[in-house]
Amino acid sequence: MEKQRTPYQQLSEKLKVSVQQIYQYNKKGYLVKDSEGRILVEESAEKIKNNRDYNNGGKLGSFKKDKTVLDEINDDEEVDSLLKWKIEVERTKALKQQLELDTLEGKLVNKEVVESFVFEIFRTVRDSLYSLPYRSSFELIGLTDRNDIEEHLRKQVDNIIEQTQNLIEEKFKDGSWRIL
Repeated sequence: MEKQRTPYQQLSEKLKVSVQQIYQYNKKGYLVKDSEGRILVEESAEKIKNNRDYNNGGKLGSFKKDKTVLDEINDDEEVDSLLKWKIEVERTKALKQQLELDTLEGKLVNKEVVESFVFEIFRTVRDSLYSLPYRSSFELIGLTDRNDIEEHLRKQVDNIIEQTQNLIEEKFKDGSWRIL
């Protein structure tokens, strides 16, 4: 015994479109129904064949190949809005491409890498400066000349600066802080 096909299935086979497409045609009001709400297959098929959606390959909402989207829009405000949107899309694409190029050329760096690097450098400088009084106090005990004390402290500060410079150079040489 053969299973009876629904009007949607019959129309689908007759028009060579999916059942889902027939449901879409129904939503758009293309299906012809009798007074009891039953779908009239032949009349519905004829009505669907005569509409522009079916004539465009069955794609609902599509436009004929010789027409553009702008031909379908009558309102100048809609055209302006569409053009502004299109321009914004193109600007965004161009900006993305420029950012990718800048990154490849090394003009941009990863924010997290820079933050981590700066944190480590400043932590090292801070720790060195905090330890300066303790380290220098033993050496300064015997000094009484102000110029000798200044020279000693200046050498200690220069040493901290040199250590910081060496740390920076070391980080870039070993590749652990490479610039993207």
